[in-house]
Amino acid sequence: MRLLLLRGVVVLITVILIGRLWQVQMITGEEYRLLSDQNRLRDVDVPAPRGVIYDRQGEILARNRPSFTVVIIPGDLPEDPEDEADGGEAVGRAGAAVLDR
Repeated sequence: MRLLLLRGVVVLITVILIGRLWQVQMITGEEYRLLSDQNRLRDVDVPAPRGVIYDRQGEILARNRPSFTVVIIPGDLPEDPEDEADGGEAVGRAGAAVLDR
């Protein structure tokens, strides 16, 4: 009798776990996918420039010069080859030249 009860409990737990797995994958899977897409984007704080630095004779030691960094995430690249040509317009280069680097 105890062995039959133990088998029943094991089967019940297995059915519950399989049901929960199905619910997470099939019913709420799209919601979790959207949450994961939002989770991979991060805000980066960039400190403000400090200004020009002079020595005691008034000579410039350091000057501010704006610089920019372009980051490409492979998962966000277009699948369509026609769209790849548009990739460099944002940085002032031909799309193929940007993708070749």
